[in-house]
Amino acid sequence: VLAAVVSGAGLALWQAREARAEAARATAMQAFLVDMLAAANPEVGEGRDVRVADLLDQAAADLDSAFASQPEIRLTAHEHLGTTYYELGLLDEAVVQYRAALALAERTDGPRSLETARLQSYLATAYRELAAYGTADSLYSLALQTHRQRAGEQDLRTAAVLAEIGTLRYYTGDAEGSAEAHERVLAIEEALLPPGDPELVLTIGNLAVARTAQGREAEALALFERQVGLLRAMDQPVTLANALANLGSSYFSGGREEDAARVQREAVRLFREVLGDEHPSTAFGLSNYGSTLTALGRAADAEPLLREAVAIYRSASGERHPNVGFPLLNLAKALRDQGRLDEAERAAREAGDLFREGFGADHPVMERVT
Repeated sequence: VLAAVVSGAGLALWQAREARAEAARATAMQAFLVDMLAAANPEVGEGRDVRVADLLDQAAADLDSAFASQPEIRLTAHEHLGTTYYELGLLDEAVVQYRAALALAERTDGPRSLETARLQSYLATAYRELAAYGTADSLYSLALQTHRQRAGEQDLRTAAVLAEIGTLRYYTGDAEGSAEAHERVLAIEEALLPPGDPELVLTIGNLAVARTAQGREAEALALFERQVGLLRAMDQPVTLANALANLGSSYFSGGREEDAARVQREAVRLFREVLGDEHPSTAFGLSNYGSTLTALGRAADAEPLLREAVAIYRSASGERHPNVGFPLLNLAKALRDQGRLDEAERAAREAGDLFREGFGADHPVMERVT
C-alpha cells in the first residue's frame, strides 16, 4: 500500500510539474507574441502599417535571443512561424523556420523521435513546393520509417506522411506511385475515421488527382464529385476551392467546358476571398479557369487572368520555378488563338525550358510542349 501511495504521489507531482512548465511556456510565448503584434499598432514607433510578413520577419529575428535558454519554446515558435510563412506562400522563409525547429527537435527529442519525424515531414513539404524533390523525398523517407517503427502502419500520423509522399510522386510524374500511396492512406482513414471526416474527404480528392494522372478519368470524376458534395456541407473554403478547381479540370477533360468554367470561376472567387490575390493557390485557380475560357473561344478574356497567374507564381515561388510553366503554357494557347503567334511561341518555349529544368526532360509534362 505504501509503495502504491508513494508511486501515485510521484505521478501526481510529475504531472503538476509538467502542467506548471507548460503554463510557463505558454505565458512566455504569449508575451513574445504580444510584443510582436504591438509593432502593428499605429500609435507605437513609426506609426506605420506593418504587413504580416514584416511582423513574422521581426519575430524570427528576435526569437532565438528572446528564448536562448528555453529550447522547447524556440522549437514551438519556429514551427509555428514556418507554418505561417508556408500558408502565406513564403516558402524560402518557411524552410528556414522548419529547419531551425527540426534541429532543436533532433537535440531535445532525438533523431528517431515522432516529434523529429513530424518536423521532417513539414520541412519536406516546403522543399517539395520549391521543387527540391530529391531533398523532399529523403526527408519523407526518414519520417515514414520512424512513424512505421514508432506508431505502426495503421496510424493516422503514418497516413499523413504517406499522403505527402503521394503528392510528391504526382509532382514527379509517378502516377502509379501516387495512386498507391493515396489508396493506402484512404484505407487507413476509412478504418479509423468517421465518414465525412475532413482528412478523409481530402484524401478522396488526392486519389482523384492520381486517378486522373493514370488516365482513369471516369473514376476520377466520380471521386471529385463525391468530394465536392461532402465539402459543401463543411466550413472548409480553401479545400472546397481546390476541389472545385480539380473538378473543373475533370469536366474539361470530359468535354464539359461550360460546367468546367462554372466551378472554376467559383474556385477563383473562394481563393481570392480566403487567401488573397498573391497566393499560389489563387494562381492555380486562375490558370485552370483561363485555360477553360480559351477553350470556350474567350481567349481575350483568358489572357489577363493567365498573366496574373504567371506573375503570382513568379513572385511566390521564383522566376525559374516549374509551376510558372503551367500558366505560361496556357497563356501561349490564349495568345495563339488571338493570332499573336510570335508571343505564343515565346511563352511556350519558356514554359518548356522551365519544365525541363524543374522536372527533367523525361517528365510526362514535356508532352504538352512538344
